[in-house]
Amino acid sequence: MKTKIKLFALISTSCLMLALPISCNSTTKNDPKTLNVVLYNAGWGDEWFKDVIAKWENNNPGYTVNLTSKYEVKELINRRLASSKNTDDLYIATDNGWRNFAAQGKFAPLDDLLEEEIENGIKFKDKVDDVYANDLYFKNKDGSEHVYRLPWTSGMGGIYYNETLFKENNLTIPKTTDELMNLVKYVVENKIEVPGDDTAFVKPFVYTGDNTDYFDYTIFNWWLQLSGYDNVKNFYNRFKVFSKEEIDIRIKYLPLKDQQFLASVYDKD
Repeated sequence: MKTKIKLFALISTSCLMLALPISCNSTTKNDPKTLNVVLYNAGWGDEWFKDVIAKWENNNPGYTVNLTSKYEVKELINRRLASSKNTDDLYIATDNGWRNFAAQGKFAPLDDLLEEEIENGIKFKDKVDDVYANDLYFKNKDGSEHVYRLPWTSGMGGIYYNETLFKENNLTIPKTTDELMNLVKYVVENKIEVPGDDTAFVKPFVYTGDNTDYFDYTIFNWWLQLSGYDNVKNFYNRFKVFSKEEIDIRIKYLPLKDQQFLASVYDKD
């Protein structure tokens, strides 16, 4: 199974598809010529990956890819990784829960994949952006370090503005955070009517309700700008490490669904 995934990863490198947690604990007989892939279908969609699949299958006659592409994949992946009959080969997703499964030995290490040459002396690790280089390795309880995942995409985010609305209301494009906050305050207080709807007023921000987490990226950037790098870093360093007894005491006061979630990821040992 590991060999198949390596081959698949190498073909896919040019498309930045490099998140490769791999299940290796299956006790169910698997088709050696079929790759079972689960893809987190969010902002990037899945058309790019279907193109990768088509090229790979064309370059590897007799091999096929069985793709599961959906937005809600976290529960699916967790359920399959917990099963002894898991036949998945590749997960392309975003979730911090991978560390828990890596500690359980659910993933095959990708250390040797990094050293493999892709083309013209370029190794796989050379294709990984330096920004992610320090986060590739996971330290196991025995002190050994291995690579179980790779970054699969990166991009840019931004805010679009309604140019017509700005011109009609003599609004100025903000260039600083203070100017932005003043603009938001102005829009809220002056209740600018929405053309064609006498009951609605212009909102400072609108965003899709399907992927609300994308707006968080903007919030984190503002937080960093307003607080500074050191303050953000210190915030995360202030988290207290609780003993098992302290955790058990606190867990019982949480809603039942949260207790169940923590129980599923908490290492009782």
